[in-house]
Amino acid sequence: MPKKILIVTKDIGEFNVYEPVVKQLLREERCAVMIIAEGLSEQKWKDAGLMVIGGAEVVSDVASIFTSHHPDLVLTGLGAPINLGERFGIAANVHGVKLGYVHDLWGVYKRSSAIPQFICVTDEFDAKLVREYAPYTHASLGNPHDHLVSDRTPKVYVTGSPAMDALASVEPDGKLEYMLHGMPSPPRSILLLGQDESTTPVLEHLAKALEMEEHANSFVVIPRLHGKFMNNEVLRHRWLDILYGMKKSKVLFVEEKVPIRKLMRSAVITLSTYSTGLIEAAMLGSCAVSSVSEIGRKKMAEALGVTKFPLVEMDCAKEVSSPEELASILRDPFQLDEFVRNAQSSLKSDGKATERVVNVILEELG
Repeated sequence: MPKKILIVTKDIGEFNVYEPVVKQLLREERCAVMIIAEGLSEQKWKDAGLMVIGGAEVVSDVASIFTSHHPDLVLTGLGAPINLGERFGIAANVHGVKLGYVHDLWGVYKRSSAIPQFICVTDEFDAKLVREYAPYTHASLGNPHDHLVSDRTPKVYVTGSPAMDALASVEPDGKLEYMLHGMPSPPRSILLLGQDESTTPVLEHLAKALEMEEHANSFVVIPRLHGKFMNNEVLRHRWLDILYGMKKSKVLFVEEKVPIRKLMRSAVITLSTYSTGLIEAAMLGSCAVSSVSEIGRKKMAEALGVTKFPLVEMDCAKEVSSPEELASILRDPFQLDEFVRNAQSSLKSDGKATERVVNVILEELG
């Protein structure tokens, strides 16, 4: 009789984590996979040709899923704000069903008050965070669902994120490469990953740094601004004013249909504050640079619970906090080579995270 695995997702990020895992699990005769999806992930699963039990509106009684389908293992997404992921996690605790998480980012386990029996983490830094998380380790600081499980401390497996496996096959965009390297003096490209209000000081620092740089015309800035915040008229005008004001260097807007990962393959530097794109950039060989400011640290703390981007803590990215520090990097970008080498060795960028996660799941299923 196949073991039943119930997977719960909400956003596209969660779909990207679990979809390659599901594809591989479906090849295992001893596994049967059921999917509960809500939000943007629901249509993604349907587009992938996979059956979805029900969305948020359909699943009004979570407990009935356990009594009618009897899953042997539950895997939940950890998006923010969390909804069904937490509800199904708690229900797994209540029904005595093994619960697992697969991370795509550091610290996301904090979003659910359920207690997992195992977690597949992105890297050793992520593993350290999990092992030190007080509600998993201290009864006096315990989780409200402590009484539902016999052991609060989850097993931790360093697997990398399945969502990142696709990076192994990413190639640069041919047209962009031709444009950049077809020039008499090929410019060095800076990919700017826009986010929220923290993007404003990043752009301000970059503009001032380029003004300081004697050879600013040897750089091309490729902005990829966040669509949601570009709808904010104040932010949009400020950002575009800064970009169009960069007279000493080139600014190249690449059409949205070109995947951002392809841009990373061509970028000497990828610049943001705390975008998860910095992780992808580091894995793809671009120098990840976290440009911080007061508002940037505030937004990072709200999103990640930290004020220093974890890649910086891991020596896989460089942090700058002023135009002068950024200008120093622009004068000698090769000083970032060490961060690139560290990223290549520390991050699971071999394209085998899915395989490692599936092996963990099969082991946990017994």
